[in-house]
Amino acid sequence: MDQHGKLFNRIAPYYQWFFKYQVWRYKKIVDQNLHLLNDKNINTVLDIGCGTGAFGYVFKQKGYQVKGIDVAPEMVKKGKNNNLYCETGDISNGLDCEDNSYDMVISAMVAHGLSEDKRIDLFKEAKRIADKIVLIQDYKFERNIFVDIIEKLEGGGYFNYIKTGKTQIQSNLDDLIIEDVSRHLNWYISK
Repeated sequence: MDQHGKLFNRIAPYYQWFFKYQVWRYKKIVDQNLHLLNDKNINTVLDIGCGTGAFGYVFKQKGYQVKGIDVAPEMVKKGKNNNLYCETGDISNGLDCEDNSYDMVISAMVAHGLSEDKRIDLFKEAKRIADKIVLIQDYKFERNIFVDIIEKLEGGGYFNYIKTGKTQIQSNLDDLIIEDVSRHLNWYISK
């Protein structure tokens, strides 16, 4: 497991403290923007980088069959405790999923924390596994002082994401639609 996975393994208990808040926040975003997916034939969902499972949990509450995957075993344990089916997996090694095996692949607040190479792995794996839609929820490609401070402490790939993320996502996901879903977040939708 790389440094990113080790970090999230250590901070899993702290992320759990915010699970209910994340579910509330994500539910609000999903409720307001689900119409953007515009596909009534979505049943199966894979949540890459599920963490404690909040984003996938919101889709599960809406009736989708959701599976979460995360590189950090402690996050997977938290996701399972939050009533989400989860497994450990690493996008760098390729996920144990057949091509086009899920109707939709989702990922929330993962891309910005990855190195440039792993971010491309995320986009490629999501595209490979999704039969219909890839939905990435993450920061807009602009700086914010509050986010800058938090991300500096976390030590992930956020600052590189702000510089190169838009080009990477546009280069790796087809027919990309970028939708503003909150003050700091976008949905990056590929159909």
